[in-house]
Amino acid sequence: MSPQQSRQADFRKAITKVLETMKKVPSISKSDISRATGIDTLTVSRATDLITRAKDSLVNTSLDLDLDQFVERAAVRARYIKILTLFTLLASLSTFLMWNYVGWSVLIQLVGIVLVALFGESFVSAQGYYEYPKKHDNGPFFRNVPVWIPFLWIFSIQASFLVGLVFGLPAIQACILSGILAVGFDLILLEPYFSSRRELWIWDSVEDGYFKFVPTELDVFTAPPGNYFTWVIFPIVINFATIIVSSIFP
Repeated sequence: MSPQQSRQADFRKAITKVLETMKKVPSISKSDISRATGIDTLTVSRATDLITRAKDSLVNTSLDLDLDQFVERAAVRARYIKILTLFTLLASLSTFLMWNYVGWSVLIQLVGIVLVALFGESFVSAQGYYEYPKKHDNGPFFRNVPVWIPFLWIFSIQASFLVGLVFGLPAIQACILSGILAVGFDLILLEPYFSSRRELWIWDSVEDGYFKFVPTELDVFTAPPGNYFTWVIFPIVINFATIIVSSIFP
């Protein structure tokens, strides 16, 4: 057993002891749990925090829940929180930078991106092109789309535009570059990692799809051609529209 596996096994034993103690005395304090079990206070604190978070997130959760299932569900929720937090922070940063460049018109852009990300993806996925597994670590859903997806869209679209501005490109050229960078981001990272490896969304073939005219031999990537076409066109259109609104209503 490796040192990491040994530490994990010890922590699982600590969780078991903490659970048993909490079952006997539900209102017991962390310090009393430490004294009763002989486990150091830091480990007790970690175990009780994990138990509390998991209990709050699971329906009908009790201390009698199977430990393996309990820990696995808590781990799934932790992975989802990491994804949501990551893209929320990135989207917030890119929105702040966009605000400094285009002003209040970034709010219109946000509304447009969120509407397309939620309702557009909900419609397209309903046609059978792909699905977001609801039993995976995708977290809460709006219809059939995870709530973290719009934050991913916001960051990808805004950041790809801001890169062009950083390199001193005029606004129009930065808009064009945003489509190129966004599709590159999707092709190189999003699809191979989040789809193929993590299976946060799963693609399926549609016999009479929107891009059925594309020869089969050209469909060699993780996602179908239509996905990459969208990631080229939409960032260009939404960023260009934002620039136009900003220039008309400064």
